[in-house]
Amino acid sequence: MAIRGPGGAPPAWAEFRLLASIAAIGLVVSGVALRAADSTEPPIASFVSTPACQDADRASVAQLVRVLERNRSTDAPVLERAVHALTIARRHCLYGWNDLASEQYGRLDRWLDENR
Repeated sequence: MAIRGPGGAPPAWAEFRLLASIAAIGLVVSGVALRAADSTEPPIASFVSTPACQDADRASVAQLVRVLERNRSTDAPVLERAVHALTIARRHCLYGWNDLASEQYGRLDRWLDENR
C-alpha cells in the first residue's frame, strides 16, 4: 500500500528522498573518479632522469651536504626549506618538466649560497 498525498500524488518527502538518492549516487561516482585521477603518477620504475636533472641534483645535494656538515643550530629552517625545494625539483624532473626543475634547482642553489 503506497502512501499518497492529496490528489493521489506522492508526498513531497518522497520526491525529496528520490532526488537526494540520485544526488548521493552522483557524488559518490564523482568522488571515486576524482580520487582515481589524483592518484595517477608516472610509474617510477620507468623513470629515467635527464643528464641536466642529474647534474643539477648532484650539485644541489653536494651543497646541502656542506650545510649538514657544519651542523649549526640556526640551520634547521635552511635545511627544511632546502629539502622541500629539492623535493619539488625532483618531482619536476620526474614529470619531465625540465625547465621548471632547472628553475627550482637554481632557486635552491641561490638559497643555500645566501645562507652559508
